[in-house]
Amino acid sequence: MVSFLVANYLMKFATDEILIAPATVGLIFALSRIWDAISDPLCGHLSDKTTATLGRRRTWLFYSVPVLLFSFFFLWITPKIPAFTGSASGILYVFRTGWFAFWLFALFTGMTMLYVPHYSLGAELSTARKDRSRIFGVRSIFENFGTILGVAVVALLTEKILPPAAFIPLIVGLAVFLALTILPPVFTLKEQNTVHRSGDAHFFLSFIAVWRNHKTRLVLFVTLLCQTGATIMLASVLYFSEYVLKNQALGGRVAAIFLLTATAAVPLWVKVINRLGIRIPWLSGLILLSLGFLFLVPAGLWYPEMWVYFITVWIGFAAGAVLTIQPVALAESMGDGRAQDNHRTGIYFAVFTFVNKSAMGAAAFLIGLALQLSGFKAGALQTALAQQTIRFLFTVGPFLCFLVAAILVWRSYRLSGVSAGQY
Repeated sequence: MVSFLVANYLMKFATDEILIAPATVGLIFALSRIWDAISDPLCGHLSDKTTATLGRRRTWLFYSVPVLLFSFFFLWITPKIPAFTGSASGILYVFRTGWFAFWLFALFTGMTMLYVPHYSLGAELSTARKDRSRIFGVRSIFENFGTILGVAVVALLTEKILPPAAFIPLIVGLAVFLALTILPPVFTLKEQNTVHRSGDAHFFLSFIAVWRNHKTRLVLFVTLLCQTGATIMLASVLYFSEYVLKNQALGGRVAAIFLLTATAAVPLWVKVINRLGIRIPWLSGLILLSLGFLFLVPAGLWYPEMWVYFITVWIGFAAGAVLTIQPVALAESMGDGRAQDNHRTGIYFAVFTFVNKSAMGAAAFLIGLALQLSGFKAGALQTALAQQTIRFLFTVGPFLCFLVAAILVWRSYRLSGVSAGQY
C-alpha cells in the first residue's frame, strides 16, 4: 500500500495539490535514493549482526512501526498548511518543499527498516526452491492486496469521491492500519536458530562480497530495469488517462486490473517455477511484458480505450512471474560458491531493496524532468508535446526496460531447475 501510494500517486499529489514543480519533486525523489544507498545496506548489515531476544529480523520490524506511522501521516498533511499571499508565498513554497522532503526521507527510512529484514526472514525460513517460491509467492499476493488497497485510495482521491474534510481521517486510518498489519508477524513468526549468527565485522567488506557475486549482480540489474518500468507505467497512467485520453477514471481502473491480474497469476507461476525452474518462466514473463507495452503505444489512436483493459490483463499476468521469481533468484544466488553468504542474507536483501527503491526514485525523477521539459501544466489543457511525452512515458519507457531485462536474462542467466545453489 505505502509503496504504491508513494511510487504511483505521491508525485502527482505533490505537483497538483502541494504545487511543487515537477522537476523539484523528481529531484527530491532522486536525492532520497542517495540516502537509501547508505541506509539500506547499513540496515541489512546491522540486522545481520543483531542479537536481540526478539530476533535479528523481527526486532527491526517492530521498530519500523513508529517511524512509518508518523512519517506516513505527516507526509500527506503537507497541503493542509494555510496559504499566504505576497512575499510570504515564496517562504511558504520553500517550507512546504522542505516539509515534503523531510517526511519522505523519514518514510523511506521506515520502509528500509521493514522491507530489508522482512525479505531476509522469508529467505531464511527455508533453503529449498520449492518452499522459497511459495513463501515469496504468498508474500507477493499479500503485498499486492495492500497495493490494491492503495489503488482504491487513489481512486477515492483522484475521482473526488471523498469530501475534503475526510482526507485527514482517511490518512489516520491508513497509518493505523499499516501499523496493525506489521505487528502480528513480529510476535507470531519464529526465526530459525541456525541463522542467528553475527554478520561480517566490516560493513564495506560485506557489501563488496555481495557485489562480487556475478549472479547476484545480474538479478539486481534485471530488478532495477523491471522496477523502473513498472513504476514509470503506474506513475504515468494517471497522467495518461487524464491528460491524453481525457478519461480520469481509467487510470485507477488500469492500476487495479494490473494488480488483481498479477496477484491471481502468482499461484500459477509458482507451479510453473517448481516444474521448469527459474530461467524459462522469468524470460517468458519479461517478453510478455515488453510486448504488452508495445501494444499500448497506439492506445486511443488505433483502437478504442476498452482494449487498454485487455492489454493490462496481459501485462498483469506476465508481471506475476517477475514478482515471484526475483526474490527467489536472489536467495539462490547467495549460494554461488560462497557458503558464508548465507549468513549475509540481510545485506543481500538490503541491496535488493535499495535497487527497487532506487528504480522508484529514478522513475520519478525521469517523469518529473520529462514533464517539466515538455511544458506540462497541472490541471490545464496540455500541448501536443506534453501529450506525446506522457504517451511515451506510459508505453515506450516500460517497453524498453522490460525488453533489455529479457535480453539480459536470455544471454546470461543459467539457474538449474532442480535445487538451490546448483547452476
